[in-house]
Amino acid sequence: MIVFVSNFLNHHQFPVASILYEKTDGQYRFIETEPMPDWIKKGGYSEYENLPWLIRSWKSKETLTEAERLVENADVVVFCNNLFLPVIRKRLEAGRLTFDFGERWLKRGLVNLLSPRLLKAQYYYHRYFYNKPLYRLNSSAYAANDFKLMHSFKDKMYKWGYFTVVPDLDVERIIEVRKENPKLKILAVARFLVLKHPELAVQAAARLMAKGYDFEINMYGSGPEEERIKKLIKTLGVEDYVFLKGNLPNAEILKQMQSHDMFIFTSDKNEGWGAVINEAMGNACPVVGSDAVGSVPFLIEDGKNGLIFKSEDIDDFTAKIELLLQSRELREDFARKAYSTMKNIWSPLNAAESFLQLVGDLNQGLDSTVTFGPCSKAVPLK
Repeated sequence: MIVFVSNFLNHHQFPVASILYEKTDGQYRFIETEPMPDWIKKGGYSEYENLPWLIRSWKSKETLTEAERLVENADVVVFCNNLFLPVIRKRLEAGRLTFDFGERWLKRGLVNLLSPRLLKAQYYYHRYFYNKPLYRLNSSAYAANDFKLMHSFKDKMYKWGYFTVVPDLDVERIIEVRKENPKLKILAVARFLVLKHPELAVQAAARLMAKGYDFEINMYGSGPEEERIKKLIKTLGVEDYVFLKGNLPNAEILKQMQSHDMFIFTSDKNEGWGAVINEAMGNACPVVGSDAVGSVPFLIEDGKNGLIFKSEDIDDFTAKIELLLQSRELREDFARKAYSTMKNIWSPLNAAESFLQLVGDLNQGLDSTVTFGPCSKAVPLK
């Protein structure tokens, strides 16, 4: 039996979960520790019901008891919060294979070491879990650096993430359709928050406009920074280049990814993973992504299947967009390779199969035999 413990089931976890249930002949359970927040429900995301493998420990005393029993006794447990730490201690003392998973802890630097949640997790790790069969699945390329600072999980970390559905696409048809765009179309999808740095798109637009490029940047989303961005668009005189489109259902956003020539993602290190990058690449849309985003060093090979710019560096960001504006050949090459990366490596299917391979390796006393992508070795970035 394999058990995943997380706060609530969402559309980034559902694909891998359903595949694992199928591939283990039903020997899989996903344990929720809290209800899905209303703000996520209002965003149009599904609240999953009546799944044979979903256990809602928050719903009743009986479901909590069942969850605790599974966490203690399952063959493999993957967990990401502190709720079951005493039970995790019992299973590790019994020598049962266990994984901690999640994003990075030190988004704000060493000040995060004062977090009560982190202090509790590290206390359990160093007091009870050290030298036990506990491993780490990192849903951020920077988590390995954080754990190195905390002297945790040395040589016991593996790549993980969020895995969105990758549709079956005719990439060549998408490339041909894009040729019909009257001007080059650049897409941004994010909430208007300080950490997302939407101002970078507007500033880059002003620079590219001054150089005479013909393009449009369509920004989807809403949030507290939206009014500031509207004013900046007017101040920089890019009203004919940058368009705020508001919110769209996710299915419509995916269609926009297929019709645009490139996707930009400008968040700083406070972004955990950034699953919208998965979606853009999985819809054959070349990405220009900030190097501080947790998924970017895992998903993008700079200059091979996309471009990476130095976080918050407007010069580097503009230069990378300009590179794609200048070269249709490069855009088309990235479109093919980005889609291949998601379809063949960072897909839910490959993540599930790689996880089962990792479990088999560790149970045989081996390190991971997965050489690339999910469940391959995670090491601190230089």
